[in-house]
Amino acid sequence: MIPFIFNFFIIVVVFSVLIIVHELGHFFAARLFGVKVTDFSIGFGPALLRKKVKQTNFAVCLFPLGGYIKMAGDNRSESRGYRDEFFSKSPGIRSGIVFAGPLFNYVLAFLFLTIIATVGFPVQDTIVGAVEKGSPAQEAGIQPGDKLIAVNDKKVETWSQLKKNIHQAEGSVDISLERGNEKIYLNVPVVSEEITDQLGKTTKVSQIGIMLHKPIIGELIEGYPAEEAGIKEGDEILEVDGKEIENWQELAENIQSSKETVQLKIKRGKEVLSLKVPVKKEEVEGLKSGQEYISVIGVRPPSNDKILKTAFPGSLLKGADILFQTTWLSVKGLWYMITDPSISFRESIAGPIYISYIISKTAQHGFVALLQLMSLLSVFLFIINLLPIPVFDGGHILFFGIEKLKGNPLSQKTEDTATRVGLALIMVLMFFVFYNDIVKRGPKIWKEVKESFNQEDNEKN
Repeated sequence: MIPFIFNFFIIVVVFSVLIIVHELGHFFAARLFGVKVTDFSIGFGPALLRKKVKQTNFAVCLFPLGGYIKMAGDNRSESRGYRDEFFSKSPGIRSGIVFAGPLFNYVLAFLFLTIIATVGFPVQDTIVGAVEKGSPAQEAGIQPGDKLIAVNDKKVETWSQLKKNIHQAEGSVDISLERGNEKIYLNVPVVSEEITDQLGKTTKVSQIGIMLHKPIIGELIEGYPAEEAGIKEGDEILEVDGKEIENWQELAENIQSSKETVQLKIKRGKEVLSLKVPVKKEEVEGLKSGQEYISVIGVRPPSNDKILKTAFPGSLLKGADILFQTTWLSVKGLWYMITDPSISFRESIAGPIYISYIISKTAQHGFVALLQLMSLLSVFLFIINLLPIPVFDGGHILFFGIEKLKGNPLSQKTEDTATRVGLALIMVLMFFVFYNDIVKRGPKIWKEVKESFNQEDNEKN
């Protein structure tokens, strides 16, 4: 029961922080431009606490998820033309007040990412785990254990930076690496290969044939077939079903495509063993192919993580860089989801239930992981709220922009019709995401909830 209560508390805090910060953006912008805010509520339902400060009634309500503000004259039909009313202000000022909500979410994401950059976050180091046979890297002399420190004179601190710089190279790359106490400089030709990116799109990039992990078992997942079959941490997998394995990627791909069992050839110290391991089918969610099942045995590679810290004020630049990258990736993902029929819309969206599940799972990995998720959700709120759809902030800004261009507002009938259409679309979408969360993802979530309760009961017994 305690883990469940803790997870529920974390979920409430995350949703409340994101929504209240959004409403604070509207609040401060309204006050800045001289608009009276009559009510500011944290949560919904019956008020537990009330206090009037100047012109605003502040309340803390029973249901803590989210909040709202009420501005004087924020409904055109109710506006009486007083100077401190929302609709007494120019379209530009009204747009600024509306835009401030998403903007505060964006600023919150920046603050979270700056904190993460300052305290440090785990990244994958640039130590080569495996070198593909016959690849340009092997022919140039790169060896497992080499630590790559620069690509084309650009310093690289993480494996993702290393990959990005190599992927963008043309012809060849200049590699600086450390091998023990020795520094080595190599020019390595690149070859073009197709990969699937984070958004499920196939693209051509440059490669040199280095891998992050050797096929060595770093961790066994409790209750999975590998542990029960006798595989041990430190075992090196030489073959899967008679096929020679050189790196972790090949190991994973061969196991995932197997049907019922895999025959593994394992090196343990000086001994070579052969083990037959049953596989477990697990669901994965793919952008293109929809729901799939893959085979797993419950193993993870050795950790190649290090904690990367950036001293203040450099962490401000680091936070801004990650923020812009996240924003661009999110915008691209949304665009592909709308325009690319091969990308599964059902697999690409998540409702409050599944987001709550993700929050509870992320919280188990610590404060930094939770801040990373909250920054990502803040960016999503920034983007989604600015979509030009009536009911969303972007829809209001669209109306005000049309009013500015026309010199007078849209008719009340036109606005009401557009708002009803927008609201209908949102209701349909909400029904879909809730249905998707409950019917498609619900059994998996409920299974894990039951397992957590059973585990807690076993620990008590």
